[in-house]
Amino acid sequence: MANIEFWSLWIFLGFFFLLGEIYSAGLVLASLAPACFVSAFIGGWGGPIWLQVASCLVLGVVSVTQTRAWLARRELSPGNTNAYRAFQRGPVGLSGIVEQLTQLEPTTGIIRLEEELWEAKTVPGTAMKVGQLVQVLSVEGKVLLVHPLSAV
Repeated sequence: MANIEFWSLWIFLGFFFLLGEIYSAGLVLASLAPACFVSAFIGGWGGPIWLQVASCLVLGVVSVTQTRAWLARRELSPGNTNAYRAFQRGPVGLSGIVEQLTQLEPTTGIIRLEEELWEAKTVPGTAMKVGQLVQVLSVEGKVLLVHPLSAV
């Protein structure tokens, strides 16, 4: 490491964290990357190693805690009740709109639930139509069992 500047290792570590985020998807590694880049900046301007390490540690902890707090407020706040319920017990009890019918007997089709498309089938003795509001009663594998709530 005689010819390698220490600050360049911070850049490598920052990009390593960004690439690692692709596989972890928890936003922890992506939160640590900016702290590494700030430490690289400090090192590039001649800052001592102890300052680089201290800034990376402090900024990393602050960045991770703030990111996690922001995610908790955004995704699981009481105002976003559908997202909170979906997180707690899956799609059971949520309402969706029928987007497309794929089979008439028994009625199966594609419904939009929140921002996702799901395959769904109705309970025996009921039918659904495109544009109709349905409620999820249960999950059978990858298929939702739904009951129509309104007529179109």
